[in-house]
Amino acid sequence: MRPQPGTGYGSRRATSPAATAEGYFPSGGDNDATSDWWKARADAAQDEYHRSLHWNAFFRLHAFSLKHAYAAWENRYRMPLAPYALAFLYVHTQPGTTERVVPVVTAATRLWHAAPESEHPIPLITTFTNTIRDVLSPPPSDAAGHNPAGADEDKIWDPRTELAIRRDEMPADAAYFGLGFSTLDTAAASFADFCHSARTGHPADSDKIGIPGDFCFVANPSADINNADHRVFSAQRLASRDHDTVTIHSYGAFSGPQILTPYPYSPVGLEDLYQRSPHARVLQAMWRLDQALRAADITAANRRAQSATPQNQRAGSADRPGRPTGRRGQR
Repeated sequence: MRPQPGTGYGSRRATSPAATAEGYFPSGGDNDATSDWWKARADAAQDEYHRSLHWNAFFRLHAFSLKHAYAAWENRYRMPLAPYALAFLYVHTQPGTTERVVPVVTAATRLWHAAPESEHPIPLITTFTNTIRDVLSPPPSDAAGHNPAGADEDKIWDPRTELAIRRDEMPADAAYFGLGFSTLDTAAASFADFCHSARTGHPADSDKIGIPGDFCFVANPSADINNADHRVFSAQRLASRDHDTVTIHSYGAFSGPQILTPYPYSPVGLEDLYQRSPHARVLQAMWRLDQALRAADITAANRRAQSATPQNQRAGSADRPGRPTGRRGQR
């Protein structure tokens, strides 16, 4: 189920009864003390929703980083992979075991083969950004306003199928949530250096799970970098011989007492991440791609809604009277 406007993430509110003030007050809600208590409970549920949502994103990217390392190690000879990869994160909701709504974070991912054009991550990210902008820009038209290229303006363009090569199981109307990035080139050593050290007599390093890696996340639904919905984190995943330690620097993504969080994290400012971190330039490029992906998601959601109206369904049926209905006619 796609989170509805005003629910779920960013500036939205959760739709669970525990997170909705209206309709959740008991009878006699004119009692100020009772109303304040229920509102506080609703606010606490909302905070829990956002914490679980961003921690779900963290764990999905952590798993993505491990799988990226595994694939790169297994294919290092026959089909080498680039040390960089992207994950488009989506969110949908499903009923939990209690009255609250459980956010589910899924991913559509993209890896590249090792090649001259994939030696650096920023051109890869920028190419995707420009591709989406070109798709969303109005098609060229002649003086009479006709589109000579015959582009289908009603086509639903989905980054999950157009840009990604793998995707988790998710509903078609899952909402785009944020952008993830994985790199096996760390401040300590590059992936190529790691492979070389494994070949030269360090058996402990040859374990594919022992490959370190970094991963990042960016989400800014409002497109205002100073808005409260801006979430960024950068995580350094050390090798297994270092007890699988993960160091996290976060702006706005996590909250609550750290004694209750799965991993400790360090709150930092935006400038620390976008200007002074080892991944500063990558994060800047990620922010631009996040905005492009968000625009594509909104456009796709609007076109799905338009195509679902009874009027458009009738028009579509009239336009294609001879369309085969059997398996041979499906795409």
